[in-house]
Amino acid sequence: EILHVTGVQTCALPISGFYIGAGLGVSSLDAEMTDHSEYVSYGYMKVDDIGVIGSFRAGYDYQFGNAVVGIIGEYAMSNVDAHGGAGAYVDCDDVATSLSSDVKGVGSLRGRAGLAVGNALVYATAGAAWLRGKDRTECDNGDYFAESSDSTTALVYGAGIEMMVNGNWTLVFEYLRYDVGLTDNVLFNDDFGTPVPDSPASFDKTMDTVMVTLN
Repeated sequence: EILHVTGVQTCALPISGFYIGAGLGVSSLDAEMTDHSEYVSYGYMKVDDIGVIGSFRAGYDYQFGNAVVGIIGEYAMSNVDAHGGAGAYVDCDDVATSLSSDVKGVGSLRGRAGLAVGNALVYATAGAAWLRGKDRTECDNGDYFAESSDSTTALVYGAGIEMMVNGNWTLVFEYLRYDVGLTDNVLFNDDFGTPVPDSPASFDKTMDTVMVTLN
């Protein structure tokens, strides 16, 4: 008897359809403040922090041939909270100034496109994000401060690889960058909360995440 081997059966990644997932990872926050005010003698500060991030996501993918396109909606919670200080306000009795920045939550809606090979999908992703957090710079005695709004929009982009684990379960390794860009013309306030004319500051921050997600 002659045995003819015509092919090797592999476990193909199920791509097309809806899915949900949960992930855990590390987030890194970098924030900067540039001051354009006559009230501040130190015009630039930068802070950073590393924390934990966890997320829930839902999405839909469609496969044609080896190509895959899809859409992802995700909400993540983070504990990154950066603090630092340097310089001094001219009108604050020469006490130190400080900068703080945090991200408590981030939602995103992204597209993704990639190539499926055997039991793995390699893809790129990009879209829009909304960050819940605040940037604040202040004189340590509280005489003057400037802060951004509680929420900002951002561009999000990154890449990842998704692999079959068992049955309908997949494991995703993903890197994302959230780029808020420049938040400009934020006026300083006095200790009564009144905006001070001709005292603009600008904030800029990015957050990088590396996550493992089980779908």
